[in-house]
Amino acid sequence: MGSQIKIGDEVLQRFPVLKVLVREVKGVRVSEADPRLEEFKKEVFADVKCRFTLEGLKDEPVFRAYRAFFWSIGIDPTKIRPAAEALIRRVLGGKPIPRINTAVDAYNLASMTTCIALAAFDINRLDGDITMRFANKGEEFLGIGMDKPLIMAGGEIVMTDASRLIAIYPYRDAEYSKITLQTNELMLVSCGVPSIPLERLKETVDKASEFITRFCGGRESEEEKRYIHNRCINFWTILAVFLGLFPPRISTSRRMHNRGPSQNTPSSLLQSSNPIQLAACSSQSRICL
Repeated sequence: MGSQIKIGDEVLQRFPVLKVLVREVKGVRVSEADPRLEEFKKEVFADVKCRFTLEGLKDEPVFRAYRAFFWSIGIDPTKIRPAAEALIRRVLGGKPIPRINTAVDAYNLASMTTCIALAAFDINRLDGDITMRFANKGEEFLGIGMDKPLIMAGGEIVMTDASRLIAIYPYRDAEYSKITLQTNELMLVSCGVPSIPLERLKETVDKASEFITRFCGGRESEEEKRYIHNRCINFWTILAVFLGLFPPRISTSRRMHNRGPSQNTPSSLLQSSNPIQLAACSSQSRICL
């Protein structure tokens, strides 16, 4: 199992529905460019131009959710744009998207397709598990492309491993753990904010993983595949029960006497009224609410 992500209690107290979804891709071969990827970019850019306009971006529900979250954590989204919105604005404005490498370019296309922000880290550069917490005043963060570290004012949401800050959530990754030509194992993080449904986050890591493996090779973690598959089955099953589309399985004798569900009904389902939380509780290492 790779690094795990834990959302700190203080962050959850303030944002109880905050969610992130993680996917690991191993055995990748990152290169500077790939002609196939350049052709695929044209397809994605054309789709973006069909779906969006510069004037209408501010009204897109996903971007409105990110903007509201940015304001709530003291970030002006008119100065620091949500990542996917910034990429889409460049395309709509006729500006080029910076070419980084095949892995970064691939997951940027996934982010533009779903409008969800993605973070990515070189797994071999991470030191232990990852925690999302509020920054302490005076902590230093060296982001990608920065000449000197940024000094935290305190209160920003950050992601940190055992040694250093690796991201300011959900818009800037660290220089130290960025994806490079030497990366062969990477962690993708689909960055949720309140009002973004869990399935939108899953769609994003699915697409990012698909695009990366198409142009960089590699494979998804087998453990991660199994987890995502099982989680989705659980989510839809529990949601259907919650909405009354079909009842929990009940033994014949108990149904006749209306004594409640059989022993086949999970006790966790009986004790909780939050189907999404139940769907995610099987593995905090891959989904954090």
